[in-house]
Amino acid sequence: MKQCTKCGETKPLERFATSKWTTVAGEERICRRHVCRACVQARQAEGYVRKAGSVSEYRRLEHKRKYAKKEYREKVQAHNREYQRKNRGQFTKYQLEWRKKNREHCREQDRKWREANPEKVKATSDRYREGNKQLLNERRHLARMYREGIESDGHTISEMHHYWRSKGIDPKICAYCSETWKKWKTSIGDHIVPLTRGGTDVLENMNPCCGPCNSSKNNRLLHVEWTPPNMRLRNVS
Repeated sequence: MKQCTKCGETKPLERFATSKWTTVAGEERICRRHVCRACVQARQAEGYVRKAGSVSEYRRLEHKRKYAKKEYREKVQAHNREYQRKNRGQFTKYQLEWRKKNREHCREQDRKWREANPEKVKATSDRYREGNKQLLNERRHLARMYREGIESDGHTISEMHHYWRSKGIDPKICAYCSETWKKWKTSIGDHIVPLTRGGTDVLENMNPCCGPCNSSKNNRLLHVEWTPPNMRLRNVS
């Protein structure tokens, strides 16, 4: 047990910090300080309040001062990356909750970042468009159906290909010229009865179609106003 010279209380030795000192003979000795840890922390807090107004503000300023040094900054960044890697799920959940509570602040920060980094924004948008052509085509198509008030079952390109295969139709081959089209994966197909002629955007009204045949057919009725190229060859023969 040891008595603190600051508060006068008698406390266990573990409550007092240790210090090393060297005797005249060159021997190193370890002793306990006269002031307990609680009194030391209280004195430090008084100094923080006197310098910065509060303990939290002092610590923020001290962190900012240290963060300006490259060695300290790299150490903090490495620690943060390691912590995020080990606690990815918890960190992601915290981020989502924080952004939900501070939605307006996040929007303002995102807007400022986009204005300050237009080249990065453009590069990110280009990469997204390049890797999600099918999804973007589907969204544009459904938006057009909603905008023009056309009946649609909301099918995706993948669902349309699955429907065609179930009917024995190959999505890669154009139904009108029997040629394989390179962009069949992102094509939204052709409406057998054109939308401008009362057709609907449902799977039963869709055919796999290449770009040239789609442009040639336009909004004409199949077998009435327009004959597919593969049917023309049969009629000639």
